[in-house]
Amino acid sequence: MTAASTASSGSIRENTFSTRGPETGEASPARTVAPTYFPGVADPADAKAIRLDIGREVHGADFRLRPAALTPVRGYITNALTGRPVGATIALTRPAGDPSLSRYRAQSVAVGPHAGEFALSEPVAPGSYILSAKSTSGEVISAFQRIQIRALLGIVPPYDVRLALSPPLAVSGRLVVDSGAGAGVDLRETKISLTSLDAALPSPATVRTQPDGQFRLNAVLPGTYTLAVSQLLDDFYVKAARFGLTDALEKPLTMERDSGASLQIVLGSDGGRLHVAVFDRKNQLHKGSQVVLVPDLARRYRPDQYCVATAGEDGQVSFRGIPPGLYKIFAWESAEPNAYLNTDYVRGYDDTGVPVRVAPGENDPISVRLIPKEF
Repeated sequence: MTAASTASSGSIRENTFSTRGPETGEASPARTVAPTYFPGVADPADAKAIRLDIGREVHGADFRLRPAALTPVRGYITNALTGRPVGATIALTRPAGDPSLSRYRAQSVAVGPHAGEFALSEPVAPGSYILSAKSTSGEVISAFQRIQIRALLGIVPPYDVRLALSPPLAVSGRLVVDSGAGAGVDLRETKISLTSLDAALPSPATVRTQPDGQFRLNAVLPGTYTLAVSQLLDDFYVKAARFGLTDALEKPLTMERDSGASLQIVLGSDGGRLHVAVFDRKNQLHKGSQVVLVPDLARRYRPDQYCVATAGEDGQVSFRGIPPGLYKIFAWESAEPNAYLNTDYVRGYDDTGVPVRVAPGENDPISVRLIPKEF
């Protein structure tokens, strides 16, 4: 068995893993070695989870590295609006890499017998990449696409890709309040953001709403995004959102050119209020724990339905603006940020959570037992 190594002995030792639930390990490849995921597979979809906990070492995460051929990458660039070939600068990077520093680059031209065609300067090792292109023909148009170079042996055919460059989009919308409380409410502190479903692809800048709730997101590239609304007033919460005919809370939003749709967000003003006290095993109030209201299973795919706060010096915390519904309350002495969003992670603590039905307005106070870090 050959291990992916960070030392000459071939062993792996890593002390900074996140505990956001199961993880998969990846062995860093050499030029002719395929990326390998535990327990020795080339496709991340086939990888097995490794449970990682704070302060505990995991043994047996061994890899068998496999040789693979390098793959030529070539393609064709067009203007998405006209369908004509475009002169463009093309770069291939690892996810989250800087295209300006890429070793894999190419240039297409707008005219001539090879208009729109490109071929990267070097063949590419197996793995996941982001292919980006920006026009050099004067138009403000660009494109991004994730590609997966498979691990193959022997002589491999070129990887062919087509990119259609588009101008950035502008998405307009408005926040409204579903009750009389909306009259005269200043919503200017509320923030609206669209986050690319592929974390390696760019997302537009977060914007603040106008006092009347109107907003405009600029430089939105065609793609798939999730919606987030933050910095709401105390008792407000997101009740509904639509982008054209699409429910913006039930599934990601697909942004396409010339859609003409606007983003309409409805806020509820009747959010629940709840006071929570955290007790340790000695029945003493415990300060500094992470207190989380985890929604019922039907809503756990929606991050906006979770409520999170840190217990104060008195071991207590107060929540406002809770979307009414069923929850379980957990209080972790030590937990990685956002670990509670992982259903498998929460399942391991299910018996320690306190169930509660949060009604609009004030609710009866709740006491919860601290989940110690050595749990």
